[in-house]
Amino acid sequence: MDLAATAELLGNLGEFLGAIAVVVSLLFVGYSIVQNTKATRAQTHQAITQSFMSIAEIIAVRPEAFAVGMRSESKDFEELSLGDKAYFIASIFGLFKYYELMFMQHHNGNTDDESWEAWSKHIIMQFHQPGVQTWWSFRAATFHPAFRKFLNESAPPDMKSFIELVQS
Repeated sequence: MDLAATAELLGNLGEFLGAIAVVVSLLFVGYSIVQNTKATRAQTHQAITQSFMSIAEIIAVRPEAFAVGMRSESKDFEELSLGDKAYFIASIFGLFKYYELMFMQHHNGNTDDESWEAWSKHIIMQFHQPGVQTWWSFRAATFHPAFRKFLNESAPPDMKSFIELVQS
C-alpha cells in the first residue's frame, strides 16, 4: 500500500470514528435530558405537595370560617363576620393561586398527566363550591386567562366536596 492510499484509509477511518463519537454523544445528551426531565418533575411534584400542606395548615387555623365560606351562597356570605370574610377571601385566594401555579406547571410540561388529572379533579371540586363561585365572580380577573378558561369550562366532578366529607 502506498502512502496516499494509507493516508486515505486513515482519513476514512477517522471520519467513521468521528461519526460514531457524534452518535454516542447525541445518545448521551438525549439520555441526560430524559433523566433531567424526570428529576425536574419529581422536584415539582414534591414542591406542589409541600406547598399544599402549607395552605392546608392555614385553612386548619380557622376551619369553621373556611367551611362556612366554602358552602355560603351570596346572601349567606354577606352575613359572615368581617373577620370570617377576610379569612375566607385570603385563604381561597392563596389556594387558587396555588392551583393556578399547578395548572401552569402542567401547561408548561413540568408535571405528568396522571398527577395533573388527580389534582385537577380536586381543583374543579373546590371551584364548584357555592362560596368559591361567589368569590370567583369578583376575583376571576386576577388569574391567568388559560386557568380561568379551564375552570369556567369545567363541569362539577362526581366526587364529594370538602364540606360534604366534613359533614358526613
